[in-house]
Amino acid sequence: DMKRCIPHDTAAGVVVRYSTLMLGRWLDRWIGFYHTLKLIKLMAAYPMKGLRLSWTNVYT
Repeated sequence: DMKRCIPHDTAAGVVVRYSTLMLGRWLDRWIGFYHTLKLIKLMAAYPMKGLRLSWTNVYT
């Protein structure tokens, strides 16, 4: 009777684990996408000349 209480043995437990995993992957993908978009926006905001100037300032 105690074995039935263990969540990962039941179908519901499997569904919960699977959906949690999928949600985590989906969230991770969206966070990565959002950061990439922000970076693109930031790079687009600066003209190429200013961008090159800032890179030379960082590396020299």
